[in-house]
Amino acid sequence: MEENKNIDFEKSLNRLDEIVKVIESANLPLEETISLYEEGSKIIKELETSLKNAEERIAQVINITK
Repeated sequence: MEENKNIDFEKSLNRLDEIVKVIESANLPLEETISLYEEGSKIIKELETSLKNAEERIAQVINITK
């Protein structure tokens, strides 16, 4: 199960990278740009949550080993 979380994190990070590249390099219609921006914002929130959870787990491990 932990491996799936890592894969999902990596997939989300890769998708975010794709979105940034498309927005930066393409001359897109405004509506498509907004849609990609919204998708990117959603991914960022999910990644931030994943990172926060990982930090909390690491803090717990550190506290256990003290």
